[in-house]
Amino acid sequence: MRHTFHAIFLPVLLIVAGVLHAAEPRLLVQRDFDATPEGSVPEEISDNSDWKQGAVTFSVVPSPKGKSGRSLRCGVKRFGQFIIGRLPIEDGHVYRVAVGLASLHESRPLVVQVRQYDTPWTVYGKLQGNALPDGLRHPLTFTFTAGATDPQAFIYVIAGDGDGELLVDDLTVADLGVAPARK
Repeated sequence: MRHTFHAIFLPVLLIVAGVLHAAEPRLLVQRDFDATPEGSVPEEISDNSDWKQGAVTFSVVPSPKGKSGRSLRCGVKRFGQFIIGRLPIEDGHVYRVAVGLASLHESRPLVVQVRQYDTPWTVYGKLQGNALPDGLRHPLTFTFTAGATDPQAFIYVIAGDGDGELLVDDLTVADLGVAPARK
């Protein structure tokens, strides 16, 4: 009887456990600026503000407030919208996006979004938040389920209207697997 239990029920339990067990997250993007030379602008970082007569300048700087490493300083003039990364997304997959952001002067509302680069500029996922003026790069984190496949979705920060300076650091994006309703 004992061998029968193991022969019949153990495989069933393993199958059920395998179906119910969440897939391990697969890291797609991991970026900090610690290895980037001060004063430089890393690849994939670009301004996208000119359509609204704005501009963003970039420079890697030492992290403030006694933090080790480096951050990306983003100087916003009039309006700021910029690209901080790209990734492939698959329809039905769940993604977790996290990025550390801080304002160097006043609290600043902003949006972090993953979207299509060109028309129709489909937004796959986004989070509205605030960059706080303490220089500590507080993480903004959100998850979304992709409603389409895009081999090259872009990660944007929209810093809104007005002049200011932001720090960006510790960008990560993980694929958490297929959404439960789609399995």
